[in-house]
Amino acid sequence: MNASLAGAEFMQIAAGREARHGLQGTWRVRRRFAAALLVMAGALLSAPVAADTAVESAVAFINHYRQAARGRDLPATMACFSEDITLFPPEGPTVVGKAAVKALYEDFFKSSDSVDNEFAEERTFAGDTVAVHQGISTYRERSRADGQIRQYRTRFVMVLVRQQGQWQLATYAWQDLKPGG
Repeated sequence: MNASLAGAEFMQIAAGREARHGLQGTWRVRRRFAAALLVMAGALLSAPVAADTAVESAVAFINHYRQAARGRDLPATMACFSEDITLFPPEGPTVVGKAAVKALYEDFFKSSDSVDNEFAEERTFAGDTVAVHQGISTYRERSRADGQIRQYRTRFVMVLVRQQGQWQLATYAWQDLKPGG
């Protein structure tokens, strides 16, 4: 499955960061992530239904993150991430840690402008300290290099953790969907 142009640009930036910083063990990290995600999702799905307030606060946080990222507000976007944030972009190296993610977002924000986003099939499961949010995103970006507007469709999973009473994005994984998928 080919990554979208924006995803490819994102991955090219990530690959450059990986080469400069010598990140290794991508597959080991991905396997650990997949195992941890399955355990967390299973625990949340089998647990008694959490209070609506936990789900509502997690969804409010996600909307805040989306607004900051869509507005290309780097400080507000970075405030949404935990120190050990891990990104799992499609077909690319895993990005670990707030400093690496910040550098990646800086480059990405400089290369494109957000046009609009639509979300579908969203589901949120939340407990007192962990929340999982998943869905499908359709978004359009304008490349600053050539001015072209491109549309992308992804399936995503976000894992949030509550630290010091506030939600933070701890893991974000997404994959490109083929047209019609």
